[in-house]
Order: sequence, then C-alpha cells, then structure tokens
Amino acid sequence: MNKQAGLSILLVVLILGSIVGMSIGARPDVDTTYQDFEEDLNIPSEMYVGETEAIVSEMFSELIIASNTDVFEQTKIENDLIAIEGVKRSSIQFNKDSEEKIILIAKIVIDPLLQEEIITEINNLEYLTSEPIEIYKQARVEINNSVNFRATSDENKTMDYDFVDYIVDAVVNVNTLKKDNIQGQLQASFKGEVLEYVILYETTNLTSSPSLVFDEQEINILEWNEKYRYSTKTNYLNDNDENSIKEKINEIEKVTIVPDYSLVYQGLDINVSKEDLNISEIESIDKNIEEIKISFIADYNLSNYTEIKEKLIENGFLEENKVKDFEKKYLLESSVEIENIIEKITPLDLELEEIEKEAILDVEKITLQEEEYTYSEKTYPVWLEYPEDINKEIINFNVQAYVTRKDIMFLMLDKKIEE
Repeated sequence: MNKQAGLSILLVVLILGSIVGMSIGARPDVDTTYQDFEEDLNIPSEMYVGETEAIVSEMFSELIIASNTDVFEQTKIENDLIAIEGVKRSSIQFNKDSEEKIILIAKIVIDPLLQEEIITEINNLEYLTSEPIEIYKQARVEINNSVNFRATSDENKTMDYDFVDYIVDAVVNVNTLKKDNIQGQLQASFKGEVLEYVILYETTNLTSSPSLVFDEQEINILEWNEKYRYSTKTNYLNDNDENSIKEKINEIEKVTIVPDYSLVYQGLDINVSKEDLNISEIESIDKNIEEIKISFIADYNLSNYTEIKEKLIENGFLEENKVKDFEKKYLLESSVEIENIIEKITPLDLELEEIEKEAILDVEKITLQEEEYTYSEKTYPVWLEYPEDINKEIINFNVQAYVTRKDIMFLMLDKKIEE
C-alpha cells in the first residue's frame, strides 16, 4: 500500500511508543540505551520533525495497523487478528485522532510468507472503518547525514543534528525491502540539544519509485513473423479507404491511414511566429537554417485549407518555396510478401516508401545504464526493414523504459539509425 504522509500517519508515529519502542537508534560505538539527565531536570523535552534519506538495514515480521473503528472490545479484536492464518501474536491500543474519533493501533507478528493474504483478511474486518485501512511494517534504517529539525511548536525554531551510522526504528510501507533507499520524516524528542529518542516513517521509496531510463542497447532477434508492412504516401486528397484498397489488392489484410499535416518551406527569410499568424489550426512552427516546418493539429479536418493557404501566402509563405505539402501515409499489412507491389499500388496513387517485416525480439533481460532489468512480457514485436535486416541476428536500439526496482514496467524501442 502506497501511502503519502498525512495526519493519520503522524499520529501513528506519535503513539508508537508502546508498540515499537521509542528507543534511540545508536551509533555502534556508543551505548545510548540510558542517558543521565539529572543535570538537566529543568529542561523540558520538545518534539521536532525533520526529513532525511535512509537505507533500510533490517525488516521485521511485524505489521502495524491504523484505522478508525466502531468496536472497542480489545479481547475480541485481538482474537480476530490471532484467528487470521499466519498471525502469531497481536497487541492493540486505542487513541483519538484530531477529530476526536477513536483510532485503533494494532501490532501483529506474522509469517512473512503469508503477508499478502493477511493484509486481505485485515481489510475484510468490517469494524475497521478507515478507507483505506493503513498498514505498515516495522523496520530499522541507517542514517548517515545531517538533518535539519524544526520544532512542532514553532516552525521557526530549528536545530541541526548529525547522524553518523545511526540505526533508527522506522515505520515503512509493507512492500519496502531490505537495502531500499527511502525518504522519510523523522519524529524526534530533544532535551535541550540532547536527542532523547527518534523514529522515522517512510514517505517515499526511492528504490521502488518508477523512473524513466534511456540507453542504447543491442537486442537479439528471436524469430521473424510472416507479417509484412508496406509504407506508402500519397496526396492528402486521396480518398481511398481500407475497403477500396482491399478490393484492389487482395493480399492486404489491414490498412492504417496516418495524416501528415505539415508544410515545409525552403529558401525563405522570414520571421513569423505562430502568434503572428493567429491560425488556431497551427500547432507549431519550427525554423532552422535550411527550412521552416509548419505543423497542424492532429484532428485538423482540412475544411478551411484554402483560406489558411491564402493567409500563409500573405505572410510570405510562397507556394514556390513549398517543398512538402499535406500528405497521407497508408500502412498496408499482409501475411504474405506481395509480388509487384509497386505496380499494384500505383493505380491507387500510392508511392512506396519502404517495406518492413515483423521481428520478435528477446527482451526478458535488458541491461540499461549498467543495471540488468527484467521485463515480464519477455518478447517485443517490432517492424524492421525488409530485406535489409532479414539476415541480422542483433539490432541496435534506442531504449526508453519505465523501471521500478529491477523490473521494466513500460518499454519502448526505436531502431538506431546507422550513420
């Protein structure tokens, strides 16, 4: 369960003392199980909060449950929790949230192999009324940096504290794992400048958070499918549809029509922006040393093209400088290689640009930025040039992937253009 830090989480931390123990995480070479405050009896304890990154050093087989409830029989609740398969021990306590509603805090020791099933059963307890019920795990984390704390009673009152190899009790997401890098909020009690106790609760798991990774990678071809795609282009006024093309070329099984509503001009020395033209159908104007490209919105329907063309001419976009007009691309797919394809598409006013064949790539394991990731889909279909690529076993791709931990959630491959 992925929870953001909020009031209920903060409340869990504030009352965890009797559940996880508010003992200070100590340096390995310093015994801080007891600190003598006799000289500072008149110094009050004060609560502070701060944010830090930490590495999970130890996970415990214990879940912490926080929920509003309308049942207050402690024995009944404990017995219900113990009755869940995989729950070994339970202890509970009640408190009130900021709205004076009763909140139940429960700690249960579980069989970690049954964690998912146990969480399902907890969510089925009708008298736990929070939506959602908040469930966390107990852990210990290592902190190695300086943390800026601010007093809960006065945000302008701050204090820096250096943590060096500190092991701190923590409340983390149930899916957090040992060695994860997490972001968390520290709840600490200071007596003057002396740290009495501290606890951390996780707000973000930096290890499992999805991230976008780019790389270039050689990928193996597993096999070739008997699927061919013929990429053609034509004038934007071409009114052939899928049915008319299939009638004239029997081998065609699928037709995809892709409008390319962009104009390209060369040899113009003008500086006109999209705002200057004030044509709502224009999406962008891109200019470089050699040419100017005007791109139109994806759902442009051509109804006022003549009017737009006249306005472009008025602003210096002359027809004699236009090297590309509106086009349509027809992608024709077939399960057989079509003989004499050019002869067959010419009567349809289609011009062949390229032929591709579908390859199946092996993407179960991909190394990106020197880290190996696993992709559950295992294979990836891609159109490759035919016949140029047909004898290749490996193809170089530009790779984009959303990854979490060591898994690929989303993968996009684009064949790298050979220079």
